[in-house]
Amino acid sequence: MDRAALGPGFPILVVDLDEESRPPFRCMASELYSIDNNLNIGNMDWEEFAEEAGNDGISGASDSMAGLTPGNV
Repeated sequence: MDRAALGPGFPILVVDLDEESRPPFRCMASELYSIDNNLNIGNMDWEEFAEEAGNDGISGASDSMAGLTPGNV
């Protein structure tokens, strides 16, 4: 079971299924549509979202939202 996904905000693990094997990151369930839209229109790159992840490993969220560490991604 993905216990991290049961945390506050339901942080979803976002993985790249392309051959480039970009690093995974988590995002709040309520923000997934925004990440999808920005990637599809080329407004932001995958790496920008991955680098935006805080100490909790969640892109676009405060470090205290889920109590995650990058190792839990």
